[in-house]
Amino acid sequence: MQQDNQNNKVVLITGGIGRASAERFLKDGFRVVIADLNKSLLNQALTVLEEKHPGNVISVECDVTKTDDCRRAVNTAIP
Repeated sequence: MQQDNQNNKVVLITGGIGRASAERFLKDGFRVVIADLNKSLLNQALTVLEEKHPGNVISVECDVTKTDDCRRAVNTAIP
């Protein structure tokens, strides 16, 4: 990916596509919001990602089958 096009870009990643995707986006200069229903797994992922990319990762507990949770996740992702 070209670095110039990623300035101020944010990606919202929901559980299932994993940390590898988050790592790739972080490496390419994106801010990453990770969302998952499982709070324990979410916190583990946040810890690992924050260690390598401090200040560029946000987590939000989210059940993608619930509209209000999805809205909250998107609102968290939008600066």
